[in-house]
Amino acid sequence: MSDTRPAFEIRNNQGSAFINKNKTEDWHAKFSGKCKINEVLYYFTVNPKITSSGMEYMDFRLGKAVEGAPTQAASSPQKLDF
Repeated sequence: MSDTRPAFEIRNNQGSAFINKNKTEDWHAKFSGKCKINEVLYYFTVNPKITSSGMEYMDFRLGKAVEGAPTQAASSPQKLDF
């Protein structure tokens, strides 16, 4: 009996963030990952932060699309449904 798992797949309008193992400076993001929005794959980072009043929140930054990832035709306009 083999222990084979299917390859990790990022589905449309979903993503995952993991601990940033490449973090070498304090200003680097604690978490990094990829997400797929309208079939386009993007990088993103997440940092836990605290407001001046002491409330905890997550700072989320969406980056450039992943190079070489398939994209939709540029001629069709994109609409995000949130």
